[in-house]
Amino acid sequence: MPILDMRSATFARDQIIVPPVNITLDAGKQSDIVCETDLSASVLARLAAGVIKCTTGTIFIGNFDPKIQPVQVKRLVGFMPRDQARALPDPDAYFSYRAALWEVDKRQAIARGKRLLRRFDGLPAQEALLLAGALLHRPHLLVLDRPTSLARSAAEDASGEAALFAAYGPADRAVQIATAPLEMAVR
Repeated sequence: MPILDMRSATFARDQIIVPPVNITLDAGKQSDIVCETDLSASVLARLAAGVIKCTTGTIFIGNFDPKIQPVQVKRLVGFMPRDQARALPDPDAYFSYRAALWEVDKRQAIARGKRLLRRFDGLPAQEALLLAGALLHRPHLLVLDRPTSLARSAAEDASGEAALFAAYGPADRAVQIATAPLEMAVR
């Protein structure tokens, strides 16, 4: 059973932001995709994480439709956004916030978050915090929005058995593409 199954999924607001995308990503596999713009990469990552809903087509995350079953989807997905807060939040407060999102014990989340931060010692502090937050609840699918090569590598090392999906913008075209089957139709 695929952990991520996107079938002709699109996203549009006055214009097409993400053209039809077909991706099947099995548990434990990895897939990277380069989009035409940073905006489409960011939106595609959010679609893959179930954060936003597709305009047309279908998306299933672990056999759950984010439009109908958002609670089940959020339990399966860890999402590392690219947009970074101007000020670095207090790690304990950030981990407490993320623990509440996933209904995870706050003390256990803070302890795990601190262990992950030590593991990500070579990353910039902001990226380390965002990645640790995405991994707090041991997701089945980790989605990265335009990660740096350091963050991508750290995520790959730390994600364990979780599937890994990363969306990149045009400036990131030097990345290795597709370790799992995917296709992107361009209009």
